[in-house]
Amino acid sequence: MIDNQATFTGKTNQNKLSTEQSSHKKLLAYLAWDIQNVKSKQKNLPSLGSDLLEVCGQKWRLTSKNVFYNSQKKNETDAKDVLEGMGFKCINVPDNSKNGVDKTLIYYCTKQFTRKPSPDIFVLVLGDWDYAGLISILQAAGKKVIIFAQRGSESKKLINLVDEFYFIDQLPQLIGSKAA
Repeated sequence: MIDNQATFTGKTNQNKLSTEQSSHKKLLAYLAWDIQNVKSKQKNLPSLGSDLLEVCGQKWRLTSKNVFYNSQKKNETDAKDVLEGMGFKCINVPDNSKNGVDKTLIYYCTKQFTRKPSPDIFVLVLGDWDYAGLISILQAAGKKVIIFAQRGSESKKLINLVDEFYFIDQLPQLIGSKAA
């Protein structure tokens, strides 16, 4: 069982990965992954994707599981092929401008407000500060925001902003703590 009382670069994460569900109905969650920001070696990608889906599936009912990538980058296309085979919807953003993927991911997240019912929780696999505005909007709308980031690419400011924060290398431990 993972101890989430540990301090992550300035923020104490006192929330255990939420089991926010009634005995009958799981809360809805939307998953968005910026593959440019949280990468994995090709051989580790199936395990990472599977662990992420397992953790989310234990706690919530996923309405969407989107991966945002740029087809102009071979490593991202290779990742897309693996993740698509696992049931992720891969959204191509063939834009090499700064923050092209970020802007598209933000658009897709805000578009979730038009869905009925709208997700209760936004699980974001990313780590850079560019998403601070999105997180603030989601929280102002009463949505819970959970971040999974790669060690070394996380923003300390972002950690302090979100409801819950985890590193992707904690996923296997989170699976082991099913009851939380």
